[in-house]
Amino acid sequence: MGYLKQALLCTAWLLGGSFVYGLTLESSAFVDGGELPAMYAAADSETSPPVNWDGAPRRTKTYAIVADRLGSQGEAVVHWVIYNIPVRDSHIAEGAYVVFNGSTREAQTGLNSWAKAAWTGPDAAKGSGELRIRLFALDRKLTFQTQPDAVALFEAMDGYVLDVAEIVAVSANES
Repeated sequence: MGYLKQALLCTAWLLGGSFVYGLTLESSAFVDGGELPAMYAAADSETSPPVNWDGAPRRTKTYAIVADRLGSQGEAVVHWVIYNIPVRDSHIAEGAYVVFNGSTREAQTGLNSWAKAAWTGPDAAKGSGELRIRLFALDRKLTFQTQPDAVALFEAMDGYVLDVAEIVAVSANES
């Protein structure tokens, strides 16, 4: 990746925006900027929305997904962490459950803010109703000794992100 693209990508990432070069991300459950259906938004929901993508850079080896929002105190609240999604994949199905297994060649889950290796719906009453789902195209497979949280994932991805795509959903009481 050229220096300018990497600088812009890092700047956008740090500022919480998106810099989409060619990678696209969408969901059949909601449009970008639209309302997140209640079945995914309830705080006790473990049904993740379906997402699919296209346009990965040629050197992509794996993908990672992080879904987060701002909490009531301005902190990042992470709802979903998936990494080492094989390059042959172009979607995650609704309600997909991915198990952490350090020896598998398949996608793996990290821990969300509730220390769960699963989707947890964003209860808009406890913070921002705006949920960001970001897809990262990576030029390598990531290795962890223990199940990572989003912070460990971001640290491991540093320098290996080829492109990022993002979609945003708003909880019903925020739209």
